[in-house]
Amino acid sequence: MSVSYVKGDLLKATGINILVHGCDCFCTMGSGIAKQIAKTYPQAEIVDKATTRGNRDKLGTITIVNVALKEVGETNKWVINAYTQYSYGTDKQNLDYDALRSCLKMLDKELPNGTIGMPKMGCGLGLGDWEVVKLIIEEELGHRDVTVFSLEGF
Repeated sequence: MSVSYVKGDLLKATGINILVHGCDCFCTMGSGIAKQIAKTYPQAEIVDKATTRGNRDKLGTITIVNVALKEVGETNKWVINAYTQYSYGTDKQNLDYDALRSCLKMLDKELPNGTIGMPKMGCGLGLGDWEVVKLIIEEELGHRDVTVFSLEGF
């Protein structure tokens, strides 16, 4: 079990059955990888929009949705919306490191088995520091099979 880092597209990855990404608390999923996830897995956006828009209590929590395609024999594929930032925008850092840690702990508890794929959470539009995020991922999920994807590399 370990965390690995791959230059590539998370949404084209194979062998991943838990996909986790960071969200804000305003049910937007309108940019970055969240927008791509909403397009690929519309169930993830539906679950997000079922939460209360702008509710600060979502920060540090997750929503989970099964996105398995039964017609191709999948039964165990999940998308995790991790509420790692309250707001959005690129004028300041929106990623909350404590919220990220809390989300990863919840993920580990709720879905203790499976291979996890994620982007460099909060380090794009959230303006988080990759070195801090990497440390949190390794501390919370280092005992799991995790692959972190980045189109730009590391």
